[in-house]
Formats: sequence, C-alpha cells, structure tokens
Amino acid sequence: MTDLIRHLDFLFKEDLGYVYAPIKKPSQEWRQQWFGWPVEKEALVDWIITESLESDVYLGPVLYKEKKVSKDSISHSNVVWIEFDGKEDINWQKLPEPDAIIQTSTSTHLHCFWSMDALSADSLEDINRRITYYLEADSSGWDSTQVLRPPNTINYKHNVPVRSVKHLVGLHSPNEFDPAPNIEKPVETYTYNSLLPVSIIKLDPKLLNRVTKEVVKHPHRSEFLMATGYLLAESGLSGLEIVSCLYEIDARIKKFVGRADQLRRLSEIASIALFKVERASYISVYSPREIISHVTELVWVIPNLLHTTGMLILSGQPGVGKTQLTFDWAYRLAAGLPVLGLEIARPQKVAFLTLEMDVVELKYIFKHQAVEFKEHGLWNENLFVISPDLDSDMRAFEKTLIKINPDVLIIDSISELATGDMTESEAKTIMAWMKKIRKMYDIAIIAIHHNRKASDTNKKPRKLGDLYGSFVFAKNSETVLSLWHEEGRTGLELDILKARFSERKTINLLRTSHLTFDVNTPQTNKEVIIDVSTGSEPAKSGTIALNFD
Repeated sequence: MTDLIRHLDFLFKEDLGYVYAPIKKPSQEWRQQWFGWPVEKEALVDWIITESLESDVYLGPVLYKEKKVSKDSISHSNVVWIEFDGKEDINWQKLPEPDAIIQTSTSTHLHCFWSMDALSADSLEDINRRITYYLEADSSGWDSTQVLRPPNTINYKHNVPVRSVKHLVGLHSPNEFDPAPNIEKPVETYTYNSLLPVSIIKLDPKLLNRVTKEVVKHPHRSEFLMATGYLLAESGLSGLEIVSCLYEIDARIKKFVGRADQLRRLSEIASIALFKVERASYISVYSPREIISHVTELVWVIPNLLHTTGMLILSGQPGVGKTQLTFDWAYRLAAGLPVLGLEIARPQKVAFLTLEMDVVELKYIFKHQAVEFKEHGLWNENLFVISPDLDSDMRAFEKTLIKINPDVLIIDSISELATGDMTESEAKTIMAWMKKIRKMYDIAIIAIHHNRKASDTNKKPRKLGDLYGSFVFAKNSETVLSLWHEEGRTGLELDILKARFSERKTINLLRTSHLTFDVNTPQTNKEVIIDVSTGSEPAKSGTIALNFD
C-alpha cells in the first residue's frame, strides 16, 4: 500500500461522499476536480499521481455531500488537523500526538492529523481553531474548506517531494482536546483602508526595527510573523495596530502578498497573539460540580509523591548524596522501575539539568551506577543530561527542553538558578519560572535544594522551615523530601516533610558501592528474642535502626 492510498483511507474511511482534489498548474491557474468516494477511489489515485507530474495537487480532508466548495456543502470530517509553516520546535503540551504527519517541504512545514468519529463542519472548525491557537500553529490552516497537499506528490514551489513521515491507526474523542481552551471572540478582519501608518503607532526601538527593517526568508516567514504578533500584543497594542504592523512586515517578506485572504491571515495572527496574552491574565472560576466532573485526573509519576505536572523538592546537607540519589531516581524512572519501593506506571523520558557538576564530575557517578544500570537499555535511551555552558540563558535551555520533550525534569540545583543572593524576590521569580514550564511543557519537576547551615541553636536543620532561602519553595511544592545522614549511623534517612497527597514519614535508605540506593524496609512478623536478664531484645551486629514515623 502506498502512502497516498493509506492517507486517503485514513481521511475518508469507507464513508460516502465527494472528495475535492484541485490542482494548481504551472501557469498558476487553478482547476477544480471532484470524485465520488469510495466508488471513484482508483480514478482519484490516478488523477493525483498523473497530475503531480507537472502540477501542484491538493486535497480537501473532508467529505462533501455535493460538488460545491462551501462549509454548508460539507457532509462530515473524519479528522481534525493543524498546519505548521516554519515552526522550529513543536510541543504537543497536553494534547495527544497526531496520528498522521505529512511533510510538505522542509522538516518545519507539516500537516498534522488526528483521527476522529464523524464531525460536523462547525465541530471540526471549533477543534481545529482551538488547537491552532493552543499549539501556535499556522493561522491559515484551520478552515473546514482548507485544501492540503497529499503524500507522493511534488511541491513545485520548492521542488521537493511531499511525503508521509508518520501514519498510525488511532481514534480520538473530542474531550481529548479539552486542554485547548475555547475561542470565544470572532476574528476581527480589517480592510486596507482602515490600516494605520506604522509611524503613528507607539513602538519601542527594538520592535520598530523588527517591524520596519528585519528581513527573513522561507522557511521562517510564518514563524517571524507569529513571533512578532506576540511581541506586539505583549506591548499592549490593539488588534488594528498589530495588523497594521504585520502588513508592513508582509510587504517586505512577501508571505501573503498578492493573496485575496492576506488581511484575514494577518488578522488571524493578531487574534491568536491577543488571545494568548489575554489568556495569561485570565483566572478560571469553577463550581464544585465542575471540579468533580472535570475530565482530567491526576496521573502519577511517583505514586502520591509526584504527578505529571507536579513539583518535588529534595533538600539536605551538603555532600549527603542528593545528586547521586536523584540520578538513581532518574535511572529508575527512565527504565520504569520502582522508585522508593513505589511502582511506576511506565518508563518516563527524563531530562537532568546539571548546574553544579560538569561532565567530568558526572562521569565518576555514572561509571559507578552503570555497573548496576547497564542491563537496562532504557536508561540510556530515556535519560538526557543537559550541561549548559556558563553563558547559556534560560531561553536556550527552554529550546533544548522542547526538543527533548521530557516527562520529568530534574534540576540540580535551585540555588544555581539564582542570579545573586537568594532573596524573596529571587525565590518567587525562580518558582514562577518553574511553574510556567511545568504547565507550558506538561512536565513534572524534581528540584534539588539545600538546607540552611547548622548553627548553635539549630544543630540539625532538617525541618521544612530549614530550606535555604525563602519559604516560598516549600509553599509552592506538592512534596518536599529531606535527605539526612546521622553521624555514627549506617544508611541515610529520607524525611517526607511535606506531602500534599501522601503521609509524612521517614524512609531509610542504604547506599550501595555502585552509588545506587535501596530502601531498607522494616522486617515484619520476625521472631523476637528477649534477653530475660534485661527484658529487652539484644542488639545484633550489622543491623540498622529503622524509623517509619
């Protein structure tokens, strides 16, 4: 089966209707063509293959009930879709990954499809538009009458083949797209006569230079327009002002110049940008019943300690082994093995941001741990260690994070994120950033932190209030653990100081010679021998006191 036939079956299944398959000739003339589905399937395939020898071939992803290109003529759609036109990094956030992806030119130009039960044109456009805004996709790709390039054809604009890069069998329900928020405001489209001269729009020098001078070429024009739209919206401009600036840019980079829908496409970009800015300041209000009936449930990474967008802090004394312990957890999460004796639902993709140790120092830990971990290939496949250069900024890190798309991010350590002393303001900025990336990239965070130093009045700083810096770290985390080594004792104590979804207790750990950690569980139903002379159990050589308060 060719990719083309697989794609046609994916779009139209065995349903009845008409398929729209227009072509654009080398003369730029458009020619419409219709085929009855599935009775004219072979004729449709022959048409696409033959015409693609010299023309750009397109395909409407929906079935029509009559041979007329209009929303009212649509019978239904078996897919929802979005189009990426030059976006470098794609993060699906809380949406399922698409079932099919068609690459139309470069690797950043993609048509992405999700298989659905039959949708009306209104339902289709609602989901398409919401996920377009949510994933910051191309603003021109969500209409129900859209035509898209099928695989096994040629994109003559760039003289490259159109190819399928992913095709799976799947079926999704509309509520899987609920994380993409509703778009309540209609797009406000402006006329050429209503546009404002850029010279009267208040722009800072950097934005003014971007609007009036910067030049970008394919494949980055759409991405440049979208990114500029966000910057203009964030600076407080109105929809009309944003579209006026985007029109100035488009006249220079020629993305939509000459198209009848130029202002509509620029207005869509402005609408998406304004929606994102407004959404950032929007506060959700729920009734109790709405909360109980919410479609999303907590999904656990580590049962009752860390959920998929949760925050866990591991604190402790300097040199107690926090980095070694978190690399142990990273291995177990990557391999899908129990963490702290708790079963993991599935292997996780883990990114470890190391800000305190370089690669040479990490090699010491890895050489020891690999003795135990080497049997599990997933350790090497699912664990990514990020070691930034000294001059790397957080934006560069976030771009790396998007490429890896991990389930869990481990940060070593919070203190290294600070630009100076850990002031209250600095702590709030760090926690706000971590909250943002948890929600934006749909990841759980494990962050290493330090306790305050021991003092004459506090010789054992191992309580929740002993976290270094601000109490905001404890307040804004679901779980806080503290690793402690009591002088003269074998093993380590891991105190659960705060657990929003679990009980507080102490877990005793034994560190192996491979720098991995085993939970030292208490013995149950053991035979107890009492020393009749003292009335107590005699001490046994090599035993370790256990404390599960």
